[in-house]
Amino acid sequence: MKLNIPFFDVHTRETEAAYGALVEIVLKSRIALQLEANHGFYEEDVNAYLAGVLFDYMNPAYQQGTRPCLATREADVFLRVIRTDDASHAYWVYKVNADDRLIDVGIFHPGQSEAALAQAKAYYGLAASFNHRVHRRPTAVSDILDKLSQWTERYVLILNHARRDYLSFVDTVTNDDLRELQQRATQDEFLDLYSAWQRTADPALKRRLLELLAELRRHDPLFPGPNLNLFHD
Repeated sequence: MKLNIPFFDVHTRETEAAYGALVEIVLKSRIALQLEANHGFYEEDVNAYLAGVLFDYMNPAYQQGTRPCLATREADVFLRVIRTDDASHAYWVYKVNADDRLIDVGIFHPGQSEAALAQAKAYYGLAASFNHRVHRRPTAVSDILDKLSQWTERYVLILNHARRDYLSFVDTVTNDDLRELQQRATQDEFLDLYSAWQRTADPALKRRLLELLAELRRHDPLFPGPNLNLFHD
């Protein structure tokens, strides 16, 4: 199905054109799947949210800003949440990790990770709960997050279709590219946790640091991280 507006070059930073194209992609994918919005409950807000998440993942500044909040393991997501007792911080950590899992199973690895799908569902629910706590009432944002938590599979299908019919650039990303991105993400997680461990000497952080360091050196024996012996008692 042809888009009614021209596609865009992300690097031109034409925000309105880029976002408009993504909204149209979401709408056309819904129609193709016969999952049109507002059948039983209001969903136009979720359409806008999905387009916004796709746009954010094309924005290097957003990726850089959210990187400290992202983690692969549930335990590490929780560690990021409890760094402070601020409900708005907890909301943000769960939201960006939920978005990350949604994009992973919807765009990058469709049909390959039941665990990521379950995490997206759980994290959106937790993000909605903390958003309630911050504002002491339901909000437009918490309503969207509740829908994403309840109907995660529905929105993954929409993104799968969008990937197949409109976002074909994803297929040009090689396995080497993905491995490099994963290695960088692991390095970032290691550096974040190392900084936290230096401040707190938390044994749980030390155990995770040892795991990450071993993983990094399996892929790159010359990885210039701290000597493993520095972490042993």
